[in-house]
Amino acid sequence: MNQLKYAWNDFKNNKKMMVLFICVVIVMFLFFTGSIQNVLEYKNDIDKLSILDKKGVYYAVDDTDMEDVDRIIEDEETVEKEISFFNSLEERNIPYYTEFEYAIGDVDGVTDVKEAYANKLFFEFYGFDVYRGRGFEKGDFSIVDGQKPIVVGYELGKVFKLNEVYEFETSEGEVFEGKIIGVLKKNSFFCRANDISVVNNVDKTYFIPINENYKDNKFGISDIDMSLTHMVVFTDDIRTLQNDHDIINSFNIKFYNARDRIEELNKTQRNKLLIIIGVIVIVISLMLVCLWFTFNKIIEEHMKEYGIHLMYGASYKNILIRFVWLVVGVELTSLVITFIVYKNMIILGYTVLLAIVLGILVLIYPYNRLKRLSIINILRNN
Repeated sequence: MNQLKYAWNDFKNNKKMMVLFICVVIVMFLFFTGSIQNVLEYKNDIDKLSILDKKGVYYAVDDTDMEDVDRIIEDEETVEKEISFFNSLEERNIPYYTEFEYAIGDVDGVTDVKEAYANKLFFEFYGFDVYRGRGFEKGDFSIVDGQKPIVVGYELGKVFKLNEVYEFETSEGEVFEGKIIGVLKKNSFFCRANDISVVNNVDKTYFIPINENYKDNKFGISDIDMSLTHMVVFTDDIRTLQNDHDIINSFNIKFYNARDRIEELNKTQRNKLLIIIGVIVIVISLMLVCLWFTFNKIIEEHMKEYGIHLMYGASYKNILIRFVWLVVGVELTSLVITFIVYKNMIILGYTVLLAIVLGILVLIYPYNRLKRLSIINILRNN
């Protein structure tokens, strides 16, 4: 306890420098914890899309020129052409998934609600876990008339009651009845193949199944365009598929290799990680220099005191413990604030490891300096 009292006196005597040190450590811990969180979230996204990282997986991008948009919209056969294209995929057993959504706004106090349409393979691919009720089944994707099954995100589960029927409105303004069959678990999410750096949380989304026969969906041109531009196709003959769509002379859809996109984003993430590591190393280096300077100042000011302690039986270890208490106090304060901000024990575990390494590095200087102390030299110089 005496060493703790001495450490507290050291802190008060060097208050400005120690407060500055605490602020720097807090900023570094927050930056490090936030970076770890981003890295882990990105890894989770990549893991979910690992099935795309192989040959024969392509995502669609709309490259339609603005001057062609009016022509396509005015063409009364555009919707029929695209429906035929989707149906041809089913007929040739070419697997694909698609999902698109519209912003709905506020629903009974829940803000930023989205209405999403998705086909069967989308749900099989992402495998959302259901909190209550059930997920979509095969028969849900062939209903033409009558009530549509609806699966809602976790937050909307507080608004829509399970097994109750509600009125919904399509993007074309058509009202239909939907029965709530399931509620997804909290923080369910997915990421699109052409933008896997963005996490799409579905807590405030309700899903409507896309009928396997595209004509039965009664989609308008906007829905068709969204279906195309959010589509992922699994095929070994993308050239034929590309030609089939080019022939219909509609939206200029291009198919790109998903593996190339994932590798590109992985490379970007690796570069970001290197930058983060570089920033952390620089901050730690500057902090170590400042703290070693502070500890050197403390040692010089208390040299005579250390000599007296050593003369009366204290060990170098006893004196070093004073510095250990200083470091522990600073790091514990910083860790508590970091936890208050992020509230995630798993991610905080990485920050605790950083704190341990940082503490060891910080104590290297006072350990080496104290180890070289000589009682005779101390008394002679003081």
